[in-house]
Amino acid sequence: MTLGRLGKASLVVGGYVAAALVAVGVVALYVVATDGPDRQASQGMYAFGDLSLFLMVFAAGALLPTAAALYFLRRSTPFWLSLAALSVAVALTGVPGLLGLLSVRGGHDASGWIALSFLRLMGAPLLLPMHGLAALLAPGPRLRRVFLGASGLELLCCLALAGHLALAR
Repeated sequence: MTLGRLGKASLVVGGYVAAALVAVGVVALYVVATDGPDRQASQGMYAFGDLSLFLMVFAAGALLPTAAALYFLRRSTPFWLSLAALSVAVALTGVPGLLGLLSVRGGHDASGWIALSFLRLMGAPLLLPMHGLAALLAPGPRLRRVFLGASGLELLCCLALAGHLALAR
């Protein structure tokens, strides 16, 4: 049995919907489990934590439908070339993030830049598995190397963020 275009699209979209529903459920359970005076007193902090939890759970759940979509599109050269270019462009945005993080350690005052740098680096753990998945499913060795390079940059961002957070304690 082969799936037509509509069947493939439905499978991928259904996977993303399922990932979103699971993420909403996990966040709802977390909100119930942490309900109390601290949550009421620090609503903004908890809201950011809830958003971060949602994004992490959704990203993990979205790996399967993303893998299916990449598999279904493996014969489309223009898609893979565009995805490779986008992947490199996104990964390269981590370099200014790394530089911004290093400037904190150097004692320079660029607070707005630092805030943006930190936010970009916070996205690295979400982007790393996506670049890796693309590398795994890329149709050729050249594209695979491009995605592995993007994965390497994201890994560097993850390590820098982890080091920064460890030293901040």
